[in-house]
Amino acid sequence: EDTLRLRKIIDQALSLDPRIEKFKKEERAAKEAKKKEKEEAAKNAKEAAKRAAEEEKSRKEQAEAEAKQKQQEEKKKKEARKKSIRTERKNIKTHLKSYNYFYPANESPPVEVIDAQLSELDTLFENLTLEELQTVRKQMDSANDGQSAKQVLISEATRLISSGVFASDSITHFKQSGIIENTLQSTISIEKPNVTEVSKEEPKERPWSEKANCYLTCFFRWEKISEYVADHTGLSPRSNEELIKKSKEVQKGANALNEEDVRKLQHQKKHADTRINEHPSMREATINYDDPLHAQVEEAPNGSHESAKPKKTKAKSKSSSQPVESPITNVSAANPDSSTKTSEETPINGSTSAATSSNTTSSVQSTTVWTATQQAQLERALQMYPPSWKGDGDRWDKIAAAVEGKTKKECKLRVKHITEQVKAKKAAQSTNSK
Repeated sequence: EDTLRLRKIIDQALSLDPRIEKFKKEERAAKEAKKKEKEEAAKNAKEAAKRAAEEEKSRKEQAEAEAKQKQQEEKKKKEARKKSIRTERKNIKTHLKSYNYFYPANESPPVEVIDAQLSELDTLFENLTLEELQTVRKQMDSANDGQSAKQVLISEATRLISSGVFASDSITHFKQSGIIENTLQSTISIEKPNVTEVSKEEPKERPWSEKANCYLTCFFRWEKISEYVADHTGLSPRSNEELIKKSKEVQKGANALNEEDVRKLQHQKKHADTRINEHPSMREATINYDDPLHAQVEEAPNGSHESAKPKKTKAKSKSSSQPVESPITNVSAANPDSSTKTSEETPINGSTSAATSSNTTSSVQSTTVWTATQQAQLERALQMYPPSWKGDGDRWDKIAAAVEGKTKKECKLRVKHITEQVKAKKAAQSTNSK
C-alpha cells in the first residue's frame, strides 16, 4: 500500500510539473525535425536526379540536333559538289561537241569515234577532282580552236598515265600523237622497197612483228594494217574485205580442209565411232529429249515397244532371210499413216516384194545416216523448241526446218531411236549393278 501510495504521489508530481512537460515537447519537436529533415533530403535527392536526367536528355537532344544539322549540311555540300562536277563535265562535253569532236567542220565524225571519245572522257572524269575539272574547263574556255582544247585533254591524260592512275592502252584519242608516231617509226626498221614494176606474181608478205601486233586492236585497225602491208610489199593498199578474208585463212592454217573434206571426215568418224554404244551418257547429257515421246514409248504395248526398237546394224541385202523387219516396224510406230499405206499395198509377186523391201531398206538407211552437223542442229532445235513451247505452227515442223536435209518424220525417228538406246543402256547398267 505504501508503494502504491508513493507511485501515485510521484505520478501526480510529474503531471503537475511544467518542466517535465517542456522536456517532452522538446523531445517530440526534435524527432519531428529529424524526420522532416530526412524527408526533405530524400525529396531534394529525387529532384536532383530528375533535373540531372532532364539535363542529360536535353544535352543528347541538342547533340543529335547538331549532328543532324551537320549531316544535312554535309549532304548539301556533297550534293552541291556533285552538281558542280556534273556541270563541269557537261560543259567539257559541250566544248567537245562544239568542236565537232575535233573533226573538220565540214566532216561528220563517225558514231564509233564519238562513243569512244565520250567513253575515254568518262574515264578521265572518274580520276579528276572538282578543282581539276574546273581547271580543265577554264583552259578549254580560253582555248582558241579545237586543237588547243584537245591539247588540254591530252595533257591531263598524259599526266594521269605518267602517275600510274590507269593504263596507257585505255586512252586512244587523247594521247600525244608524237608518241604513237615515234613508236611506229621505231618498230618499222625496214625501209620501203623501191619497186618500179609490179610483177604478175605477188611477193610474199613479211611476217608480223611482235611490236606491230600491239596496234592491231586500235581504232581503224584494218586501215593501219592495209598501210603496213602496202609499206612492206610495195603494192597498192588492200581493202578491208580482202584483209578480213586473208586473216580468216591464216587463222585456219595451211592444212585447213575444205567443206567437202570436212563433211566426209565427219561421216567416216561417225560410222567408225562406237562410243555411243559403250557410253550412252555422252548423248544423254547433250540432248533435251522429248517428254511426249517418252510417254508414248512407255504407254505402248510390250509387243509394239519391242518391235519399235531400231536395229543398230545396217540393213541386210535382198537375199537375206530377215529382210528389214525392224526398220519397217520403226517407221510404222512413228507415223501411223505410213503403216496404213504399207498394209494397203499387197505384193503381187516375188519381184514386187523384193522391190518394196529394197526401197524400204534404202529409205531407212537414209534416215539413219546423220552427220555431226545435223545432230548438232537437231540438239539446238530441241533446246529452242522444248515440249513446253507455245508458239505459232507445229513444234516438229520448226525442228525439221532447223535441221538441213531431214524431214519431220526423220527427226522424230532420230529422237525416238536415241531415247530408246539410252533407256536400254540404263536398264542394262542397272541389271549389271544388281
